[in-house]
Amino acid sequence: MKSKKLIVTFCSFPDYSSNAKPLYQYMKKRYKDAMRFVWIVRTDEGYNELKRQNIEVYKIYSKEYYDIMKKTNVVISTHGDLLNEKEKCCLYIDLWHGIGIKKGGYLLHDISDYDKKWFNNYSRKVDYMIVPTDFWATIFSASFYVENERILKLGYPKLDEFIKKNPKEKLSKVLDIDVNEYDKIIFYMPTFKKGVGRIEKNGNFRNLIDIVPYDEEQLLNYLKEKNYLLCIKYHPSEELSAQDVSYNNVKIIKDDKLFKEQITVNEILNASDCLISDYSSLAVEYVFLNKPVILLNTNIKKFEKHRGIFFENYDLWVTGPCTDNIADLKTCLDKALNDFNPNDSLYQSRRELWFGKLKNGGCQQICDYIFENNQISNRVKCHVDLEMELEEAQKELNIKQQQIESQKAIIDEKNKELNMVYNSRGWKLLEKLRKVKRGKAD
Repeated sequence: MKSKKLIVTFCSFPDYSSNAKPLYQYMKKRYKDAMRFVWIVRTDEGYNELKRQNIEVYKIYSKEYYDIMKKTNVVISTHGDLLNEKEKCCLYIDLWHGIGIKKGGYLLHDISDYDKKWFNNYSRKVDYMIVPTDFWATIFSASFYVENERILKLGYPKLDEFIKKNPKEKLSKVLDIDVNEYDKIIFYMPTFKKGVGRIEKNGNFRNLIDIVPYDEEQLLNYLKEKNYLLCIKYHPSEELSAQDVSYNNVKIIKDDKLFKEQITVNEILNASDCLISDYSSLAVEYVFLNKPVILLNTNIKKFEKHRGIFFENYDLWVTGPCTDNIADLKTCLDKALNDFNPNDSLYQSRRELWFGKLKNGGCQQICDYIFENNQISNRVKCHVDLEMELEEAQKELNIKQQQIESQKAIIDEKNKELNMVYNSRGWKLLEKLRKVKRGKAD
């Protein structure tokens, strides 16, 4: 008997990006038409672009979205995006979207009620999370209350994009300049300063770089003198809050331009010679490229208090120089760009801790484990949350109890009506007539 073709549905933020996109591209190439692949997007731009590429796509919360979710066999997402519409028989795999220093899930400081509700839904409904190594399995298990057996140490798909060819050509295309004219390329990519249900007031979006006191002239003069290009990429959720500037030696990388050119930020990372970041997951992920990272520890005490750092150990995440002022940043850049040694024991120990022996994103390993003969492998199972099952059983019991009570109320009402009839003068007269009639008959 021929097996039914699997429907595999993808979703990411931003649309068609992060860990989901490279895994989709790998699966599309590997399985071709043996599976049906679907994308769920949030924006009209995303919808129109994927339609143009002849990709089956639906807007989230549309009628078509709800219809396809009822038929979907496997969901692959990056933010737990589609958990509310997950069917019981659907396998839900979350790749997550970042690995790094800042706490998440139930380990967040000042966790809001909104957060708790969302994380509770996530831990109950997600079937598997996929991470690069045991180190991250420990962190994710504690963060999201997901048992270790539901966390698969198989890979991190976005790494496939880190090592794609021609990153400088792609960066030139995104910025509409020739980046080869510069001696060095520096990326500044800060973290998300706001969180779900709370605001972390750390961001200085009037500054090119989040440093106080700030000296823009000193920074620009340094870049010009060295013939360095500083490329700034703000978090997608905060891009609109930042200032829009363009100097000869400073360019802003924008999400709309990336999407228009169908280039992800991960594909241009390798064009750079150094990364400046703060508490972003990129400060960790960038180490995969064996290139230097400079950490801005601006407002470190405030960040530790309001968001938190895993293991309460900032030094665990440091692979290079740290700074919180412009003058020292220049020294750090000189050191990173001229004296960096990728074979440094500290650097390599961190790289192995975070990525193990991965040479790429591990898409083949992921698919080998999840699928077999174009179907879901017997080794993977949908998670059954006993507490949720009990709650649903209780709801069904309550509904049945309500139905019984409703029926009982109807019966009681009918009994009252019958008693009223039995006790009425008309019924008593009718009974007398029946007795008289029976007497004559006898």
